[in-house]
Amino acid sequence: PMKPVDYNTQQHQNYVRGRSLRPDQVDFWIRGFAERLPRRRPLDGLDLGSGTGRFAPALAAAFGPVTGVEPAAAMRRIAEGAGHPGVGYLDGSAEAIPLPDGSVDYTVMFLVWHHVRDQARAAAELARVTRPGGTVLLVSQFRDHMPRLWWLEFFPRGLEIDAALFQPVADVEAVFARAGWRVADFAKLTEPSAGTR
Repeated sequence: PMKPVDYNTQQHQNYVRGRSLRPDQVDFWIRGFAERLPRRRPLDGLDLGSGTGRFAPALAAAFGPVTGVEPAAAMRRIAEGAGHPGVGYLDGSAEAIPLPDGSVDYTVMFLVWHHVRDQARAAAELARVTRPGGTVLLVSQFRDHMPRLWWLEFFPRGLEIDAALFQPVADVEAVFARAGWRVADFAKLTEPSAGTR
């Protein structure tokens, strides 16, 4: 399993610069999410593991009000500093979502699942806060579906080491199935290139 990452100590300082997305990349993800969500608007959204707020403002603009839940206070402060009228941020985690039962239509977890310590509890929490017919959009890497990331080519065993951080798809599906979820779609999406190394 992956060691816990302390985003409060140092990573929050450079996260926005290192992980920012261009507008065309954000649009790519929003279009992908829209294909998997109901057409009605507004939808109540949850950006779980919202970090510095890379997606919450775009989700709110596209779909309706969003709550970002993020355990790292330093990351949350950065997100709150950007401000967006359709977004609020709360302290919490996947295992303890600070929202009422049946309060969201969908959840986005963007590259968050491998940080979740108690995955069974998280899947149950997601079921608790989601309205009937709701959706979890889980964007992740999986050991048996790893992308060929260019920087890993520069390190011996890079892909092998990176893949060890992630679970196979079937293991993740089983965790969600035990909490009453079913897989409605599985797609491999390739984000537009950053255009530079």
